Amino acid sequence: MSFINKVKEQLASRTAEACVIATTVLLAWAFSSVAPTLWRSISEEITAQAILRVLLLSLLINLILVTVLLLSLRASDHPTD
Repeated sequence: MSFINKVKEQLASRTAEACVIATTVLLAWAFSSVAPTLWRSISEEITAQAILRVLLLSLLINLILVTVLLLSLRASDHPTD
């Protein structure tokens, strides 16, 4: 791979990382401004234990999706002939 292609790949990679970080910061900011009101209305209807179960299930699903994504990316980097 030529030097220019490596630079282009790194630039694309860093740009994608910056976009993900910026999106995460924006979502965190939005959530922090909405969360207190949302939490009050949710906690009036649902117990904290049920909310914890949903959050843990969500975390587990996200970990599974990330694992599948990483495995599929790794498999596409090393195609079998």
